[in-house]
Amino acid sequence: MNRSLAAINFWSRLTLGIIFIYQGLIPKLMYNNATERMLIDAHRLTDLQLGGMGIVQLAGAAEIVLGFCILLFHRSAWPLLITCLLMLGLLIDVMMVAPALMSEAFNPLVTNLAIFFLAVIGMISNQRRPAPGWIS
Repeated sequence: MNRSLAAINFWSRLTLGIIFIYQGLIPKLMYNNATERMLIDAHRLTDLQLGGMGIVQLAGAAEIVLGFCILLFHRSAWPLLITCLLMLGLLIDVMMVAPALMSEAFNPLVTNLAIFFLAVIGMISNQRRPAPGWIS
């Protein structure tokens, strides 16, 4: 792999891993963020408990797992592809259920698109395995 591409791949994956681990741990697991709870309420899932965990905590745990998958499976495109699909899906979801969030600073459009394209950059820069056909 070209050293420049290797560095781009490393930094994009490291950044994404840190983002997902932080977003899962701090706002969801440690602080049970009000905006996160509001989004769950908008879906009418407030009372749903899964294995003793609320939806916000489950989402936080899933984000942490995805963050570690991005870091640990650094030769695989699938964690980045999942990231792309999640970012687009969650962006559409927020636009439908909580459109007021789109006017906030660092709103879902800004953050989700930034994460989406950072994952695309990670897939393109990974020459150990070809990126999916629609990426190249």
